[in-house]
Amino acid sequence: GTNNLYGNGNGGTDDEVARGIVAVVDRIHAKLPQAHVLLLGLLPRQDGDFTPRIAAINTRIQRLGELSYVTYLDISPRFELSPGQVR
Repeated sequence: GTNNLYGNGNGGTDDEVARGIVAVVDRIHAKLPQAHVLLLGLLPRQDGDFTPRIAAINTRIQRLGELSYVTYLDISPRFELSPGQVR
């Protein structure tokens, strides 16, 4: 997820990044249906330009926590002093 924020060959839109994360969770569940997935939200970046994108992606992927086999946890507040300011 976080590596896909950049405009390089791995880059993608917020929707593409979120869909990629959903695809990984789906793949894990398909291969290991008894597993419980702990999905962490994307962590904040030192560059504040990423703050709105990270928030938008996390909003999309947090819905996966409604699945019985996924726990979504956003630990960003433990790392972020303010938007674009990481501990």
